Amino acid sequence: MYYRVQDGDTLSSISEKFYDATSKAKDISRSNNDVSDVTLKAGQELVIPDMPILNDIEDSQTIDRKRYKKSVYRVKWGDSFYKIATKVFDDGKRWTVIYHANKQEIKDIKDLPVGQVIIVPLAISKAGSW
Repeated sequence: MYYRVQDGDTLSSISEKFYDATSKAKDISRSNNDVSDVTLKAGQELVIPDMPILNDIEDSQTIDRKRYKKSVYRVKWGDSFYKIATKVFDDGKRWTVIYHANKQEIKDIKDLPVGQVIIVPLAISKAGSW
């Protein structure tokens, strides 16, 4: 999985985004020739290690949710946050969970560009947050 660095990103914030913990920042650094916050630049592409990739959103049902809290998915034609939430959580009304995981990269919530890679949380609390 690859991630394009945004303005203001640090290794810790990227780690938090993908793993819900800053502790994976060193793994990201090691996977990218020991990049550091000092050498990190907006637009740079980083390898994100050990993140499950969903080829089809239905694959979310087969991932070990005890091991992985998030996955990534490349948007296909006809996808919407609602449709993805319906397949991942069996509840389209939980689309905001997916939106909030990606809000920095999403310009229009009604238009998910085909080919865009989004983060898909695999676990949510009863209150609806992740």
